[in-house]
Amino acid sequence: MKSKHLKYRNFDIAYKNEFELNFLIEEIFENESYFFETKNDSPFIIDCGAHIGISVLYFKYKFPRARILAFEPDKNSFDILQENVKRNNLTQVQLVNKAVSDFSGEAIMYGDFSQNAESVGNTLKEEWGAREGFSQSRVEVTNLPPLIGSSRVDYLKLDVEGTELEVLRQIEPQMKQIEQLFVEFHEYDENKLVLNDIKKLLERNQFFFAVNKIEIQQILYRKYPEWVNKHQPFVHVIKGRKS
Repeated sequence: MKSKHLKYRNFDIAYKNEFELNFLIEEIFENESYFFETKNDSPFIIDCGAHIGISVLYFKYKFPRARILAFEPDKNSFDILQENVKRNNLTQVQLVNKAVSDFSGEAIMYGDFSQNAESVGNTLKEEWGAREGFSQSRVEVTNLPPLIGSSRVDYLKLDVEGTELEVLRQIEPQMKQIEQLFVEFHEYDENKLVLNDIKKLLERNQFFFAVNKIEIQQILYRKYPEWVNKHQPFVHVIKGRKS
């Protein structure tokens, strides 16, 4: 299936799913969910869960000289991500077709992998991915510590659909190098205590942070009524910066 295109601001955006595109544009550009301020005119941004690249376009819109390391495991989404980077002549953007967790290797990803899929729900967590119509696919997985190294990270975005705590625990020795972060924590009936673990980790690493709980059950119920009734999912958005 060929990608469609939309002119938005100064970008030519490739996409395949119109509903997903409109949702991402509203969330990222209009609501500025990834907004942050920095005195560095060439910030280093790590984008874990870049999907089709709307977040990458936003970061480049705000910081044209930004250096971006972006991860996306789903092949269909990654192809569009690559197209959006190339079509808009973005430089200093490194794209990695892998999921992010606390190990390196292969894993099963649960999700909708059809050509016209809404890929924002794809996950390594079976509980989060056990939805009606979801299938399985093997994907490459990587971890962040060797990629961060000794670099300062101006902004870390973690939208990894369920492996948030695992990633944060593994990079905790490098948290002193991270200035600001965005974590989207996915809560369901079996992991409700994990949010407290994330808060404690951020506190002991001198982060000021705010948590906003987002009601997503009504949105998800239209496609996954049985899964929503069973798991009672919520999303918590955590925005933090060094104290």
